[in-house]
Amino acid sequence: TKPVSFYALLRNNGRYCTYLSSYVLSHAGEWFTYVASIELLENLTDHSDSSKLYISILMSLRLIPHVLVSPFGGIISDSQDRRHTMILLDRIGAFISLLYILADHFQSIPLVYLVAFSQSTVGAIYEPCRQAIIPMLVTTNNNNNNNNPSDDNHSSSCGIKEEKEDIDIQESLEKEYTKKAIVMSELSWSLIAAFGSALGGLVVALMGIRACFVMDCISYLLSSIILSLIKGTYDAPSQSQSQSQTFTHPSPHSSYDAKTDNNDYIISNENNQITSTLQSGSIPESQPFQVMAYEGLMYIQNASLVPLLFLKFSAALLYGASDVISVSFSEIDTTPVTTNNGTNTDCYRDCMLPSEKLGILLFSLGMGCLSGSLLAETLPNLHKPNMLQNLCVYAMALILIGFLGMGLFRPFPCLIFFTLVRAGGSSIVWIYSSVLLQKYSDTDMYGRVSAVDYGLATLSEAFSALIGGTLLDHFHMTARSASLFMAFLGCIIFPFWLKYLWLGKLLPPIR
Repeated sequence: TKPVSFYALLRNNGRYCTYLSSYVLSHAGEWFTYVASIELLENLTDHSDSSKLYISILMSLRLIPHVLVSPFGGIISDSQDRRHTMILLDRIGAFISLLYILADHFQSIPLVYLVAFSQSTVGAIYEPCRQAIIPMLVTTNNNNNNNNPSDDNHSSSCGIKEEKEDIDIQESLEKEYTKKAIVMSELSWSLIAAFGSALGGLVVALMGIRACFVMDCISYLLSSIILSLIKGTYDAPSQSQSQSQTFTHPSPHSSYDAKTDNNDYIISNENNQITSTLQSGSIPESQPFQVMAYEGLMYIQNASLVPLLFLKFSAALLYGASDVISVSFSEIDTTPVTTNNGTNTDCYRDCMLPSEKLGILLFSLGMGCLSGSLLAETLPNLHKPNMLQNLCVYAMALILIGFLGMGLFRPFPCLIFFTLVRAGGSSIVWIYSSVLLQKYSDTDMYGRVSAVDYGLATLSEAFSALIGGTLLDHFHMTARSASLFMAFLGCIIFPFWLKYLWLGKLLPPIR
């Protein structure tokens, strides 16, 4: 099958384009709030030496709900209409974002933490629904039906062969379209991170913190309105539908979860084993939450997905501290002072405000994520799982190099460049590990699998953020020293995955 272009994806999938517009709006507002909440904490702590620890706690509180609540979100995603759930969560998020203004009014750090935790809890339920609805929104627009009665001039065996070839072609196209849709969604996140953070820093400097919170509320409301324009029902397929490899929604779209071409591995459906376990009486079927949670965990174990779930986890352990370190970089002078005698490398002074510098660094992060993903898309054989796993592992080296450069070179342009490198590596791991999981997961289980994957990654990211804040505040490290520490941590993690890759133990086995 020929590779599918992003243009073909958008041209043939109006419902996906509508979803993408909603996603861009809601997450742009979240980046406004992210920058504004950091600035709010800085103001409440009077830019004291302990402010970095307060910020790292904020970042951890924004991530912890994804660990605690994401599994529950995965179960909701696999049991409720995903679109209706997303609309409801957008409306709740709009209300919560206004509570930041209340926290600013009372000058309360605990209230800032409570609002951030509540907003991230909504996001933790939203994310598995968002991930799981993408394959249901994508169609190949190749609706050539081949169910007409056989022509008398053709033998029945020839008709069966042609029908099988058509089905194989359709399934291959569906895989390519779904993979492009996942990549496109993550590329959109990169654009949002770049422009949302930069505009957030600008709005904070020109209009104040509260304006960002109001814009976030409006973006949530607009997102829910746009999602309501998508018609149809988006319930997860039942087990019986999954076993028959088909499910129904407004546009014809057959499930491809257990069928692969010659370049993919074949993963068998584990529903029979899970059903027999449930029938044995170990977990009563009258408790749907426990049953679905148990099904998800058993499925992950039986499908040998555990190594793939730790790809994001390992990368997040490195890049999770980057935002705290970036805040620290934004507060130090990184531009050499030029005198009549030339450049004095021991004297630095910046004319930009810290919020403006932070906005530029976060903009660089988003552009790095975007450019890294686009460059990866030019590589050949990205439809092969082996190529995807190699790409994820080697991208961790880019994260290592990025932190190393941030620690060794002080000028602000160098800091921007190595932020681009580091962000490119992290986005490649994030996007293509998701593509791998989607390839190996059944449609009715994908919500729970992606929830576990996202929860583990955010747990690691939260822990890394706390490490960064502790290094900066308690150990009084500079931003450059903390970057070198993260590079050292990368020198431990990357060789481990490299060895695991060479031993051939990363991908699930052929069964």
